[in-house]
Amino acid sequence: MTETRREKYGKLYSLYTVQGYDWDQLSPEERTQIEHMLHRRKPYGSPGEFYGFADTRKNEDIYYGHFTQQFLEELTERPTLLDRPQVKVEHSYADRFYLFVPRRNLMVLERRNFLRQPGLTPQVTEEKIEKCLKTALSRYEIRLEKFSHEMSLEEMRAFFRTFPVVGVQVSGLRGRQVPGDFIFFNPQYDKNVISRELFETKILPFTDALDVFSDAYKDRSVSPAPAEDLRGNPLARLAVEIAPDIRQIAIHHPKGGRQYIRPRYDDTIRATSGTSDIERLSADIVQRVNEIPDMQIDISIKIPRQITLFDEGE
Repeated sequence: MTETRREKYGKLYSLYTVQGYDWDQLSPEERTQIEHMLHRRKPYGSPGEFYGFADTRKNEDIYYGHFTQQFLEELTERPTLLDRPQVKVEHSYADRFYLFVPRRNLMVLERRNFLRQPGLTPQVTEEKIEKCLKTALSRYEIRLEKFSHEMSLEEMRAFFRTFPVVGVQVSGLRGRQVPGDFIFFNPQYDKNVISRELFETKILPFTDALDVFSDAYKDRSVSPAPAEDLRGNPLARLAVEIAPDIRQIAIHHPKGGRQYIRPRYDDTIRATSGTSDIERLSADIVQRVNEIPDMQIDISIKIPRQITLFDEGE
């Protein structure tokens, strides 16, 4: 069977920051209200437009499950080819996987397209989630904002100097010069003259993009050995120091495993796990979030499954 693009590259999820509240400033009652909102048995809204969080599970301070919306679906019935088609309208539910970390003001929402359903667009879903949050935290102006983050060259170089590095990708090298105080080898100083001449005459005049990877690049879970750390690699050090465009630096962060430091991050997360196993999916998404600088969250401890039934309201 041919592998679909979604199966090969994974499904897309949107990362949001929940603006308007500070977790440390919330009262115990307000934190409880968030818990009640996520485990609420009665949905929000009116018949035909019910919505709310369902099948919610908790792992430490991480909540995940589905955000469910009710909509009217037209079903065409035609018992035989000679019969006139009969249109039947039924109430149906549309689910989107969600993951919420209230302590970090983070929410992840599955991207799904529902054709000819204007009430199920991402914008409408965002508005309904905001309404739920505003109900739980009534004294705050809550809003969802698409995540974005930019890194300066100096910030990226600081990550290179601070953590074990297993991969470097740069561009814009052509025509650059080796700094006068750059040391290729220490203490083998006699090699520096030869290396400098090689780079300035044979490499930098003709090379624009450069990728350097250590043998530990493919293993996300293991910290690289000293010999595999590219901070000791003259080529990687020079590339990071002089390149005007550092496309990516792969580091091993002691708190979150592998991280990929890039100049820009948007709201897109790609997860390869299927939605049928939301335990594995939630761990996969958290791993992707952890690859963003300063976003480490922990999902290593499993607790018993908690399910919220999505009953129709009165």
